[in-house]
Amino acid sequence: MRTLGDEVELLSLTGRDPLASLVEQALERDGLPAGQVLPILGETPQSVILHDGDGRRQIHVDLKDVQQVPYPAERQGAALARCQAAFLCNVEFSRPLVGPARQAGTLVVTDVQAVRDLDDPYDLDFLRAAHLLFLSEERLVASLDKVAREALAHFPAEVVVIGMGAAGALLATRGDGLVGRFPARSTRPVVNTIGAGDALLSASRKFGVAGAAEGFLDRLQLDAMAIDEREA
Repeated sequence: MRTLGDEVELLSLTGRDPLASLVEQALERDGLPAGQVLPILGETPQSVILHDGDGRRQIHVDLKDVQQVPYPAERQGAALARCQAAFLCNVEFSRPLVGPARQAGTLVVTDVQAVRDLDDPYDLDFLRAAHLLFLSEERLVASLDKVAREALAHFPAEVVVIGMGAAGALLATRGDGLVGRFPARSTRPVVNTIGAGDALLSASRKFGVAGAAEGFLDRLQLDAMAIDEREA
């Protein structure tokens, strides 16, 4: 979640194991606050990601008990009160925040990831709260245009973005009825597409590194790329 200034309130869970210290070190290295990342799980969730030379990936996820352990409610409420926007992944411990965030007038952004359709009961709380809704085309059964229009018709999102991988993204907006497709811009060779949906608001530069937590642009880097693009 983002506060009224440039600071971020990062809420997450790790385990009581050696991997938790690696998470803390990574957050410190990246200048992110670790005070709200709580080591209350039995073990820290892990992922193993295999990728080939074209950037295609195979993901093996071990969530441990993260879907059964709630984030402490008192800490959630205090963090929400300090924020003007809430970026809530559809992990289970985020669920108690989506309703209060919407009711408080906080901008709610969520990503329901690679869903088959918009009818999965697991994601309904997130769909009903999001002002900005992101999802992936990877497993969608219906056409992307139809999914975007259904999202605007049945849920309150003002903006819907569907990631289309190398083809770019589909953008649908409520205010002007826009449903348009925008091509991806290649900024460097693709190494691994993991984190593609998470980085959809930054740029294709994310995919030029192997790690899921690497390659994200900060504001200054994105501004510099935009200037270079205009001057090219």
